[in-house]
Amino acid sequence: VGLYIFRKSTRVGTDMAASGMDHLKRRLEHERDLLRSAWLWYVGPMVPGFVLSYLGYWMANPERPIFVLVAGGLTFALAVFVVVLNRRAARQIESEIRSLRK
Repeated sequence: VGLYIFRKSTRVGTDMAASGMDHLKRRLEHERDLLRSAWLWYVGPMVPGFVLSYLGYWMANPERPIFVLVAGGLTFALAVFVVVLNRRAARQIESEIRSLRK
């Protein structure tokens, strides 16, 4: 996750002569794009680990599936919550970008 953010945050060949407003708009657009794709680089890499953990627990204790169902459901709800929060933040940044264009 950290490497992805670092790679996406460094821009080679940026225009150093750009005005402050242009630079701010570009940075906000970049942040908006990162937030829109957070499900892919932030939530997505954790899914296989959770699935394997819960599957392993279920296979070790097949007589107690309730833990896997509850924990899996809560994990899924948390992942959806994180995605929704990031999408909301991206929309707020988009409205800020629109106000800067006026």
